[in-house]
Amino acid sequence: LLNGKPPQVGDIMKLPYLAETFKSVAQFGKKGFYSGRIAKSIVDTLQSLGHVMTLEDLRKHETQIVEPISVDYHGVTVHEIPPNGQGLTALMALNTLSTLSMDQ
Repeated sequence: LLNGKPPQVGDIMKLPYLAETFKSVAQFGKKGFYSGRIAKSIVDTLQSLGHVMTLEDLRKHETQIVEPISVDYHGVTVHEIPPNGQGLTALMALNTLSTLSMDQ
């Protein structure tokens, strides 16, 4: 937000902290995200909200490349990551909604 309000067309919005985050990931790759300043910021924020994630949890993360699952929703194919995530629930909801007329 800019001064507590959404930006308007033509407003300039500077996000230096986000820029530094992108630079770190570009320079250090996975290590730049899952360890160091970014990881500490993620863990600190989550722990302040009552979550139990640790820096070690992030450090040990391994990305898995999986085939997406999808449904057709009124002519649009919507892809999601298969379980264990909310993607399956979203696709099930869209599948149910696709039986309804767009006029309803």
